[in-house]
Amino acid sequence: MTCVNHKLMAPTWYVLRWLGWLIRYAVIWPAAMLMLLIILVCRMDNNTPGQIIANEIMTVTRNVQIGEFRIPVCQKPDTVTHSVACTTIITDAKGYAAHIDSSLRAGPMVWGIIAMMSAGLALFLGRYPESVMSSVNADNRKQEKDHE
Repeated sequence: MTCVNHKLMAPTWYVLRWLGWLIRYAVIWPAAMLMLLIILVCRMDNNTPGQIIANEIMTVTRNVQIGEFRIPVCQKPDTVTHSVACTTIITDAKGYAAHIDSSLRAGPMVWGIIAMMSAGLALFLGRYPESVMSSVNADNRKQEKDHE
């Protein structure tokens, strides 16, 4: 009777093990890696996230009317002179929010890349959940060997 229950529960446990593995290597490890990257970037510039935000606010509200924001727009570097041409667009809060939203769209892509690297490395190193049935079969073979 216990063998039948174990065979019925094996697929459920298998799915739960893979779900736990996926959460660990596609969510937790990439989050930790991103936090470390953010801390390292802030430390390299000797800034804190609060200082970065304050500098951004001061930059976009300098020399404009109330309710206007500056958005620096830089072109790709010229291949001959290697100079970068930057202009400034003055916009309202809605336009600035759209600019911030568009700049944050790279976040999920970075998360996905780190998640794929983390999961790929885990699979490459053989860190994946063991099948419940393979462990049951190994136990059964061991018991049969012991009885001989």
